[in-house]
Amino acid sequence: MHKNLLPYLSAILVLSFGITNVLATTYAFKNPWPLGKTYTDQIEIFGRQVPLPGGTWVIAGVGTDSLAKPYIRAYGVIATLVLFKLEDKQIKAFTLIHANAIPIDGGWGISRDCKRTDLPYAKVYESGELHTFCAYVKPLMTTATASAQELTAWQNAVRLAKQNNWQLPLQWWEAGIRICDWHDILDIRYAFATETLVRYSKAPRLDSTPDAMLIKWIDQVLPAIYLGFKRSLNARVIPQMPGVIKQKLYTTPDNWNNPASQEEMSDMVYSFWKVAINRVINMATSIGVVYLFVGNIYLASGLQFVSSSLHGGVNYVEELLWNTYGPQHLRKAKPYDFNYIGIEGY
Repeated sequence: MHKNLLPYLSAILVLSFGITNVLATTYAFKNPWPLGKTYTDQIEIFGRQVPLPGGTWVIAGVGTDSLAKPYIRAYGVIATLVLFKLEDKQIKAFTLIHANAIPIDGGWGISRDCKRTDLPYAKVYESGELHTFCAYVKPLMTTATASAQELTAWQNAVRLAKQNNWQLPLQWWEAGIRICDWHDILDIRYAFATETLVRYSKAPRLDSTPDAMLIKWIDQVLPAIYLGFKRSLNARVIPQMPGVIKQKLYTTPDNWNNPASQEEMSDMVYSFWKVAINRVINMATSIGVVYLFVGNIYLASGLQFVSSSLHGGVNYVEELLWNTYGPQHLRKAKPYDFNYIGIEGY
């Protein structure tokens, strides 16, 4: 009798889990941002604040997305927003935002663009399963029409631009930033029309090229992204548009710009230093104890040196195996990406 009920009970549990997940997702995403609504300086998405440089932006597209690469855990709804920066009828910039509606346990990984070596700028500030913070700069091209395969948010944005006779450029420079922790993510891509960046450049210097201007601008926006993710964004760190920055409103911590902060300690090096420090401390305290019994400091030191060397070798093998195949202290973030807008390059 009980065996006959087992399939039904399993089906009920699976159905209950599915309904609960759908209800939670629907509740988290029940109030989408209306098209045409304007936001100044920042927009809040599921409790996280996203800085909007240069004043007022308009919601042009809203939709949902999924990770481009299969993810081993359920992650619910990924909201996508497209905002336009308008000047008269000209679209000077757009911002694409990805944010999760429901917190997960397992982290969100790193963007592949942040680890590339063929871009004008790509830098990893923090990289691990618990926290990831990185940025990059690259050229981007879009089309005058959006295909059915593109993001729903971008399709809505292109349609809104056409309805309002807004002029949508085709060439952009993009500054992408990802910040995430064990539970939540913000993947933000600011794209600025190439003609806008060139116009802001008063003289043809090396530091006034579009990519150089965006690289410099990233230092201005990073603190705002960081504080917004922590739900602590304030007006004094909101950046200006690239090329019109008058002064540094806020400076980034030195370790963010330190190349050494990007390096990840290998399992062998981490295991060695952990065992070495442990052995030195252990040997220093044990020499005094042994000396009380043998009465000879040289003999006590020699015995402890041999003992610590033997035990240290065994401990090193144990630590190396644990850090390689167990839950690592500095486990690397896996690359996961969403679906994005346009194609890279010109």
